[in-house]
Amino acid sequence: MTTTKKATATKDTAKRTNRKAADKKPIVKRANTKKEATQINGLTEIGKITKEIAESAHIKSAPICLTQQSITHVEDKHAKELHNLGIKAEPYINLIVHNFTEIRQGSQNSILLVAQYKNLSHAAAITLEYVSCNKKHFWLVRTAQPRRTSDIGKRILLWRK
Repeated sequence: MTTTKKATATKDTAKRTNRKAADKKPIVKRANTKKEATQINGLTEIGKITKEIAESAHIKSAPICLTQQSITHVEDKHAKELHNLGIKAEPYINLIVHNFTEIRQGSQNSILLVAQYKNLSHAAAITLEYVSCNKKHFWLVRTAQPRRTSDIGKRILLWRK
């Protein structure tokens, strides 16, 4: 085989290998950009999924972290709901983290922490995504909002207090 044919064969093999690796979805999210890495470095730990709860729910035990971007998202996208409740984004998120009564399956790699209150048509919920960056693992707050209990009830229950 000539040098040109060997180089072409090597490139084809590399492409197939990369394609196979790209088809596999990662179990945890990794920082892909400098912006995302900066956000991860700007974390504030606000709670933890304890080992006991994690084992019972079959999820990872890790700190729950919040970024300014998460707070801004909740303030921008859910301002009306939070205004009706008379609470700001960060205290709302902290309230749920410290008083959740359920963990439910979210979309893809996420879970919902839910604070259910009896006789109410809505529950407080936050979406957490499991993230891995620089050998650190944590649950990152993606969003928070009041949700109808009927909608939450459609999600798979992983843990209840």
